[in-house]
Amino acid sequence: MTTTGSEVGSGRLIVLHDPDGNPAWDGTFRFVSFCRADVDFDMVNDPLLSEVGWTWLTEALNDAGADYHDASGTVTAVSSRSFGQLATEADRAEVEIRASWTPVFSTDDEVASHIAAWQALLCTTAGLPPLPDGIIPLSGRLDH
Repeated sequence: MTTTGSEVGSGRLIVLHDPDGNPAWDGTFRFVSFCRADVDFDMVNDPLLSEVGWTWLTEALNDAGADYHDASGTVTAVSSRSFGQLATEADRAEVEIRASWTPVFSTDDEVASHIAAWQALLCTTAGLPPLPDGIIPLSGRLDH
């Protein structure tokens, strides 16, 4: 995810499917998500960042109307400072959200609500405003 030419966050969304069902998922589908973004150093040291990061996921799912159960994951906040020959590298602070959940589908088109929730999660993690209604940024177009 880039804005004004610089990367502000990255993420992956994987949809797993086992037609026979998987007892660990308690369902036939499982969404697996990874989101990472740079944050301010003050933010990475906030003891509530992990709890807030987890609410970004649950609020995104709830706001998108994505029914789910068995959500699990981790929120990791790290900072790094380079030394020696790497001393010229800038200090970094990042937050990572690794999560998975079992979707509840009544109809096949309900997958869109889970994708919209993940997009909202990625935007929130990267500090970007949510996408307005009608804007769908996922495409087959590659930026060169």
